[in-house]
This record gives sequence, structure tokens and C-alpha cells, in this order.
Amino acid sequence: MLLVGGGHAHVEVVRRLGPACPAGVEVVLVSPATDTPYSGMLPGLVAGHYSWRECHIDLVGLCARSRVVFRQGALVALDAGARVARLEDGSSMEWDWLSLDVGSTPPVDRIEGAHEHGMAVKPVNLFLEGWEALLARARSTPLRLAVVGGGAGGVELAFALRYRLDHDSGEGGPCDLTLVSQSGCILPDHALGVRRRVEAALRRAGVGLLMGAAVGRATAEGLELRDGGLVPCHCALWATGAAAPRWLRTSGLALDAQGFVQVDATLRSISHPKVFAAGDVAALMPRGVPKSGVYAVRQGPVLAGNLLRGLEGHAPRRFLPQQQALALMSTGSRYAIASRGAFHMEGAWVWCWKDRIDRAFMARYA
Repeated sequence: MLLVGGGHAHVEVVRRLGPACPAGVEVVLVSPATDTPYSGMLPGLVAGHYSWRECHIDLVGLCARSRVVFRQGALVALDAGARVARLEDGSSMEWDWLSLDVGSTPPVDRIEGAHEHGMAVKPVNLFLEGWEALLARARSTPLRLAVVGGGAGGVELAFALRYRLDHDSGEGGPCDLTLVSQSGCILPDHALGVRRRVEAALRRAGVGLLMGAAVGRATAEGLELRDGGLVPCHCALWATGAAAPRWLRTSGLALDAQGFVQVDATLRSISHPKVFAAGDVAALMPRGVPKSGVYAVRQGPVLAGNLLRGLEGHAPRRFLPQQQALALMSTGSRYAIASRGAFHMEGAWVWCWKDRIDRAFMARYA
């Protein structure tokens, strides 16, 4: 059984499935990194509240404890019909069962100059390296930065950056930070009351808001908008939506219009019954779920159970996503806003609540 990617669902699969596997079954986890970040704590890491180790899971250690073989490598090609995966080093791996949990990346390739004049929030390891370099630069020179993306990821990133820049800028002086959203509002999937709370918190924190602004291209001067406007900035941080890995296009798997793996209610590929997918890379049919770590975490136990049931010759069980997920958005400092449907509230106690939940999640894999 080949597990590709060390995402939120797969760490639970490794924890549960490895020790429970029938005799004669080898489970292999392939990941480009030996440690995987937990998305719920990344804003706290950027803000300086957590250390790197506190919000990364040691995949090598987790696999060793669960009797799962770990192999470091990046997948570059997949043939679902032949059941072969090819890695970046040129080697190939055959499999009988396959599970994909490789996440997604912001779709910035279509924006001219995006990579030259900014950095995407994923892959996380590259983003964190770039952020530390940017922070070091800000300690000596006032910078103008822009976070592009008005979803929860972009909002939390803007809060975290603002807090860290205000508390760790050295002699560089104040930096300017603007949150740019193509939508006419931030957090379009949240209730109006939540959006108003978050907008007020952003303004209190000193984050500029520019909504209804579509970026045409990035230049050394800043972000050129499609309506002809310019957002001056030294660096853009891209937190815009989700794009699927390119190698899926030639995999033979059934994909949705955006290139994500179409799976049924059991998280199984609708075209290949021995292939499963979870997290951002999966498109749950027929209605889908948001590309959020909350859903990936909840898919983990179901995915582990269904892979084991497949090995034992039993029918898989359905994943039943909750209608409304609880969102706990940190606001830079040890303060957070809670949102679920029309319900919303904020306070330092919400951050403590979020912190306890996040630490409990990480403790499972320590």
C-alpha cells in the first residue's frame, strides 16, 4: 500500500493503519519532507508564539512507531492504470493500493511575475524560509508587503505577519501591510457578522484592506490590478485558492474541472476502486467540501478504516462531512475569533481554546 503525501489525513492513517495491517502487507509513506506542518498552528509560528518543532510532525518517527516504511521523495508522475508511481529521483514504485494526501498550492502560475516578486504560502517549508529572510530584511529596512487572498488562510496570515513585524522589526521601523482580496469582501464563506468582526480587528491591527481587487501581474513596483490600479509593495505573499498537482493531469484518474481527484462518499476514486484521496487534493462528489485542514483531519479516521477494510475485502464506509465547521481564527496576538454558521465571538479565551485543541492534535503524533 502506497501513501503519497504527509498531509493531515495521512498522519492519522499512519498512526492507525500501520499497527492494524494484516500480515504480508507493507505500507509505504512517500513524502518530499521528513516533517509535515500542522496548518492550525502555522499562523502562531509566523507570529512567533510557537517554535518550528511545536507545529511540525516528525514523519520518520511516526512511521517507525507504526511499522510503516518511510521514503523521502517527491512524486512527479502517476499511472493509475499500470499502478506505478515515478519519483523525482527517477525511481519507480509499484502499488496494489494507493492513497493520495498531497495538498494543494496557490494557483499563482497564471499571474505574471508572481514568483519573481513574491512567494506562495505553500509549500510551507519554502514559505517559512522565505518569511525568515523577509523578516531579517524588515529589521533594517521598512517594507511594504501585500497578502493576496481574502479567505481564512490569507486573513490569518495577515494578522500573524502584522503582529510579528510590529514586535520583531528591530531598527527597520514600521512596515506597511495590505490584504488584497479579489472578492468584494473578505471571508466570503462566513456570516456577515463574522466578516464585520474580522474587518474591525484587521483595522485595529493596522492591516490595510483592499477588496474587489483582481491582480493582473506582479512587478518590482508592486501589484498591478486589472482595473489599472497599483498596490505598491516589495513582496507579495500569495494565499489565493488552491491548485492541484500537475502530474495528476496524466495519471488516468477521474478529475474535476480544477484537476482534483474525484472521490465518492467513501473517499475512493470514482474511476479506480483501489485509489483513495483525502484533503485538498480530493474533490468529494457530488457537492464537495471546502479546502480546509478541518475536513482533512476529520477524513483521517475514515480513510484509515476504509483502507483497512479494502485490504480485508470489506466494503468501505461513508465520510459524512459536518454541515458547518467551527473556525478559530487567530488575530496575531494571543487573541482569536470563533465562527460557526451565524455564531461568532472573540477573546483571549478563544485563543486559549484554539491552543488547547491544536496542542492536543499534535500530542497524538509525538
